Amino acid sequence: MIGTGTRQIYTNLTTTGIKELLYTEGALLVAVHTNTNFQLYTTGIFNGCPANAADNLNHAVLLIG
Repeated sequence: MIGTGTRQIYTNLTTTGIKELLYTEGALLVAVHTNTNFQLYTTGIFNGCPANAADNLNHAVLLIG
């Protein structure tokens, strides 16, 4: 939640882990590295980020369940 001073960083979450967090915590703010692959995304689970994406985050996305 913005403004509470609470921040938790998760890396390498599985789909199940993300679903569990959405269920227990609500909407999640996540950061992603976008590139041409992301611009061409249309449906499903996006897995086209490069291996070093965590060092080059450039977009914020709100996940809601």
